[in-house]
Amino acid sequence: MQESLYDRFRPFKPYDLALALVILVLVAVHVNAPVLQRLMLVALGIGAFFLLELAQRFVRVPTPPWQSTIIVCINTFLVTALDFLEEATRFTLAFYMLNIAFATVAFGRRSGVLTAVLSVASLALLDALIGDRRFAFTEYALFLALLLTLVAILMRINRLQQDALIDAVTGLRNHRYFQGRLREELERSDRMGRSTALIMIDLDNFKGVNDRFGHAVGDYVLSQVSRVLEQNARTVDAVCRYGGEELAVILPETSLHEANLVAERLREAVERRNDQPGPAVTVSCGVAAYPEAAEHSDALIAAADASMYSAKRAGKNRVICAPCLGASEPANPKSA
Repeated sequence: MQESLYDRFRPFKPYDLALALVILVLVAVHVNAPVLQRLMLVALGIGAFFLLELAQRFVRVPTPPWQSTIIVCINTFLVTALDFLEEATRFTLAFYMLNIAFATVAFGRRSGVLTAVLSVASLALLDALIGDRRFAFTEYALFLALLLTLVAILMRINRLQQDALIDAVTGLRNHRYFQGRLREELERSDRMGRSTALIMIDLDNFKGVNDRFGHAVGDYVLSQVSRVLEQNARTVDAVCRYGGEELAVILPETSLHEANLVAERLREAVERRNDQPGPAVTVSCGVAAYPEAAEHSDALIAAADASMYSAKRAGKNRVICAPCLGASEPANPKSA
């Protein structure tokens, strides 16, 4: 799965929203303007925040360096210009800290450091251009040190957050991430009136690989299959390790028929991998869709899991779709 900016910021969302609201309220209270204009300022700020939230879903990371550099430069310029508005100077640190947080979490350490340097440089340059030296040189140096410290702290927090959601063997998102992401996608399905599909995938005869070659080779095979699945899944799909040799793929806004096609493509991709060195493995896939085959996340997992075991009983290396609610038998398997 290619991560989006929204996914990257997911752990920080509650704090991001709270900080943005606090800053908006403080600015509205201190800006010298009629009450109606202050309320409009808060409303515009909230609207801009949620517009950025939406835009983040369509920006993929890692972002090319030239794109991240352009975004960082534009954001820093806008923050610096905002700092020179009347009554906004008292919020200088908050504005720049938000900008640093965005650049560091979205694009990494280099962008965070670049943003910190650009922030201090642009602030000093504009001070010099307007002939109003509000800060001494030592204050600029202290400001830079503070911003760089913030970059280091954010990188550490981001690493801890990532480690908590990444499976060490496969590099995929782990079971904890899977459960939270699936609930979010089903909630979005309810709002949008669209299906969400789930593929449960199990490696065929994987115990034999471990018994014959050892667990180290088994872990290698599992990681290679995981890489094949990520490379052949769609960019919007979330490939996760469910547990043991069982993997899962969440397909947002996807019908059962579309998910079946994706599952078949993934199965074929794993089968083609057998031309490479190492033990040959295949996968059995079970596909289910919400709300057609289940009423909640646990039922969706159970439906996809049951179909996956049906695929194993039917001969392995195949895809079987779960029946819709009220039906009695799974869809006919698509044999290899």
